[in-house]
Amino acid sequence: MADHSLIEWTDATWNPITGCSVVSPGCTNCYAMRLAGTRLKHHPSRAGLTVDTKAGPVWNGEVRFNEQ
Repeated sequence: MADHSLIEWTDATWNPITGCSVVSPGCTNCYAMRLAGTRLKHHPSRAGLTVDTKAGPVWNGEVRFNEQ
């Protein structure tokens, strides 16, 4: 959980589910997939959720529930 948020209507955020599967051409523009495979690829909740391709990171289909 992020204890501080710049979103004006909330004080904190929490993403309990991470990961996904590519299901349509629209997934090509997924910001979460790109972040999980670049800046956040070594973060414990995102590590190993993408595979590198010539077009950039792509979800590998694994989905995780992050209890912490």
